[in-house]
Amino acid sequence: MAVKNISPRIKICGRGAGCSGGHSAVEQSSYISREKMYCKYDGQTYYPKYSEDLVHNEVLLPANAPHEYLDPVKLWNSVEMAEKGVKAQLARTFRIELPNEWSYKLATVFVREFCKDTFVKKGMCVQFAIHDSVNEKNGQRNLHCHIILTLRGIDEQGRWMPK
Repeated sequence: MAVKNISPRIKICGRGAGCSGGHSAVEQSSYISREKMYCKYDGQTYYPKYSEDLVHNEVLLPANAPHEYLDPVKLWNSVEMAEKGVKAQLARTFRIELPNEWSYKLATVFVREFCKDTFVKKGMCVQFAIHDSVNEKNGQRNLHCHIILTLRGIDEQGRWMPK
């Protein structure tokens, strides 16, 4: 099986000019989940540009995270409200190319286990989405995933910890 270069593109999502991953964690979540979302911090409703390429969307939480954070709107609005600064860094975002030969099931299991082992067991909340599209120019499949994760862990009482 030919394997693509799977080196991720990593960005910081935040409000400052130096943050290239977008200005709102809610906006990033809306984009990867292909869902309309309202952000309490900036009062904006975000509308995703695409919807047809979503294969899977999921939130993973450490054991001590509030169960309500399984809803990405609640999770990312909580992150937005926890950060007070106008230049605050909110989340890390990743885009990882996956082998086009993989099934959706294999891609989902692989990304889920990667996120659990790499981020969740260190106390981070993670949302991932798998997208599959076709390049209009060459007709080649483009299976990839987006990951957005918190910069803060959650303590035993379900509160955000310092960065």
